[in-house]
Amino acid sequence: MANLSWQYYKGYYNGFVHWDDPAPSEENKRKEIEQFFKKKNTDFIDFELPKQENESINQIQLFTTYPGLLIGSGYTHQVGAIGEFKIGFQLDYTTGLPIIPGSSVKGMLRSVFPEIEIHWTDKTIVYSYNNEDVDIVKTKWMAALIKNIDDDDFLKTTYQPQEEITEDEKIAIYSLTSQIFDGIKDHTKTKSNEKNCSIYERDIFFDAYPIEGNVNNKILGTDSITPHGNNPLKNPIPLLFLKVLPNVCFRFNFDLKNGILTIEQKLNLFKKILLTIGIGAKTNVGYGQLSEKTLISKTMQPLRSEEEPMRIHDERQQKTNQGRQRENLSELAEENRNRRIQSQDGKKELQVTIPANSPNESAININDIVTAIITEVQEANLVILLMVQEKSRITIPKPDRYADYKINEKLYLIVTAKEGARIKGVKKDKSKK
Repeated sequence: MANLSWQYYKGYYNGFVHWDDPAPSEENKRKEIEQFFKKKNTDFIDFELPKQENESINQIQLFTTYPGLLIGSGYTHQVGAIGEFKIGFQLDYTTGLPIIPGSSVKGMLRSVFPEIEIHWTDKTIVYSYNNEDVDIVKTKWMAALIKNIDDDDFLKTTYQPQEEITEDEKIAIYSLTSQIFDGIKDHTKTKSNEKNCSIYERDIFFDAYPIEGNVNNKILGTDSITPHGNNPLKNPIPLLFLKVLPNVCFRFNFDLKNGILTIEQKLNLFKKILLTIGIGAKTNVGYGQLSEKTLISKTMQPLRSEEEPMRIHDERQQKTNQGRQRENLSELAEENRNRRIQSQDGKKELQVTIPANSPNESAININDIVTAIITEVQEANLVILLMVQEKSRITIPKPDRYADYKINEKLYLIVTAKEGARIKGVKKDKSKK
């Protein structure tokens, strides 16, 4: 495969000819566009990471966690076509690999330190916070970290900000901050050669890059965001984007020097911050969180394939294209009032009749995963829509598990039927276990 960076920003639209949006009647044209980008997107998902070498002592190795890592989302990448990646992604120009720029690593670490300003009054220095409410908490937390930085369980222990902070501790935090990030060895001096570090004495932050893939040696996958606007019940159109998968090992590279803190202490401090705060975009919803070790053993199989979000996106997009989605799920629930839940001989029987103009799915076979979208809650009773064939009847004797998880920011209820589940009008698939 070509360089991923070139493929994403240059070659992604090579051969694309349908620049005008297809009309509702142009179903074949719509399918051609979807297939074109589906093949392009698969090239990224199938990419396997080559072996990485070149280790050094000034580095940190951390693993991404679920749902993954999103970097470079601020870049432009879309023309409004169906099935394309809608959000930018950070890829190295030379190697084509996903990277976290050194400037981003430095900026993220710097954001945790307080913003302290100094003012000279005659021969006295006055230290003041830029935003006192925020910066004083940062100062107290940083002081707690530095005080315990040599503890054996430093990385595993959660430290709360100190209750109080002295003026000497405040000055020490400022000195450390200016030395690491600004290259200032003594801020009390006025002469440049006495105040600033030489270029060879400064700490340098290099790009972070992946050195190990997940259990399948893959590093990239797809995900979607589902904007609802001001209507929480709106059925949104998913926006597909590229991400780094969970359980991918990233190497953070530095060229650190001994100073107020030793090289080892700086590495421990940086690792603690990365493990606590995370890095990249959408960290407030779980992206960019890191772990010291992979959360899935190399001998284990992933719970679901990396292609699953792509499949879900394609299925939902297909329903949109065929005009079978509703702008408001509550309207669809209103149509689906003809439902009945009974209890008989320890069996739970759920019968759903879906109107002919509602979404349909392919036939559900024994042991398949039945998906129900929770549309609304009324008097503690869930109003649901089962995506099954019209008038399909499903009998589930003691389902063996129930699990909730989120896909595309929509809540799904997953029910796996045991052997013996009876589905009226659907041929039983005995090949499934």
